[in-house]
Amino acid sequence: MKKLVAYITTGYPSLEFTVDASLALAEAGVDTLELGMPFSDPVADGPVIEAANLKALQNGFKLDHLFEASTKIAPHIDTLWMGYFNPFYHKGMDTFIAEAKKSGVNGFIIPDLPLEEARPYKPSIEAADLSLIDFIAPTDTQARIKEIVTDAKSSSTL
Repeated sequence: MKKLVAYITTGYPSLEFTVDASLALAEAGVDTLELGMPFSDPVADGPVIEAANLKALQNGFKLDHLFEASTKIAPHIDTLWMGYFNPFYHKGMDTFIAEAKKSGVNGFIIPDLPLEEARPYKPSIEAADLSLIDFIAPTDTQARIKEIVTDAKSSSTL
């Protein structure tokens, strides 16, 4: 089954806009929303998302804003938090799991968290009935791809 996935940088241009645009996307038929967590060094993003990250941070974005917005968004659309591992590590994965559960967020996309480094966190994430989306790179070997997809799970919400 194909699904339409949208991405928004939380807090750009404002937190209110993030909530309003997210709810409009849900009403328009978007299946899943990736709420981006602004980060000061978004090395895996292009110039548009990089600029949105910078502007959101300049506007005072804090992780609590992500949690706040998510409580208004996640009840209406399948929502995933997408961000670099540094904030997850700094604030603690247990905090992110608790906040995701509280707001109704269904999981995490952490592009700079490789499979091997994700393994210690997966049991807690899965025990909370959340998902951690793994990545396959175009440069991955067939053996590496097989290793990554071996742990993949199917979800009715993803």
